[in-house]
Amino acid sequence: HRLDPRVKLIGAALGMIAAVAVSDLLVLAVIYGIVIAVIKLAQVTWERFKFALRTILPVSIMIVCLWPLFYKTGTPVLFSWGPIVITLPSLLAGVSAALRINVMAFCAFALLYTTPQGRLVRGLVKLGLPYEYGLSLAIALRYIPTFGGIILMIMDAQKARGLELDKGSFLRKTLKYVYVMAPVVITALRMADQLSLAIESRAFGAPTKRTYVTDLKMRTVDGLALTAVVVAFAGLLFARLLYGFGA
Repeated sequence: HRLDPRVKLIGAALGMIAAVAVSDLLVLAVIYGIVIAVIKLAQVTWERFKFALRTILPVSIMIVCLWPLFYKTGTPVLFSWGPIVITLPSLLAGVSAALRINVMAFCAFALLYTTPQGRLVRGLVKLGLPYEYGLSLAIALRYIPTFGGIILMIMDAQKARGLELDKGSFLRKTLKYVYVMAPVVITALRMADQLSLAIESRAFGAPTKRTYVTDLKMRTVDGLALTAVVVAFAGLLFARLLYGFGA
């Protein structure tokens, strides 16, 4: 949690690139284990970890189920029924693809769970991102749970007025959600207008040099952590390109 956000940003990015660079199931499992160990060492609560796992699990299951149907290669054949042929290599390839997505997702979760929004934006700005983009990212992250709560509130209000969102055919239920999304859009526009006025009243965009209450400074432990991450990534990339490790 106390690491410089730039170190964590670079580490998360290199972890995602490492997951894309290799395709061997065992190597991906090792990288996945390292990412999970980092989350565990950061003492992320079980509720947060369960939320991340529950979010990525449906996508993982879908990838494992659909990949063998479209990637038919190799032997032995595990299942065959008409045009549907599932082979062991295609199934393992699906598991590898799901594991790769999991590694990338948990790298992002590890970054977000251990870095406050202000420090995250400050780290991005220090790495060269324009401050306006950083502020936009911070606002987007801040208002995701807010809009989730607004949607639930409007759904409860419409149910109290007699709107049955869970009954009827798929098309009917989809059309009923128009009565939810219309108030949500109106609320979003009002909030955006209020937010723009609040930002302008604080002289956002004024042509002066921006100052900060606290600035980021690299410490010795940050330098050591960054060196360890870069050396590990360079070693993996070197072994992948020269010796085909993890192919």
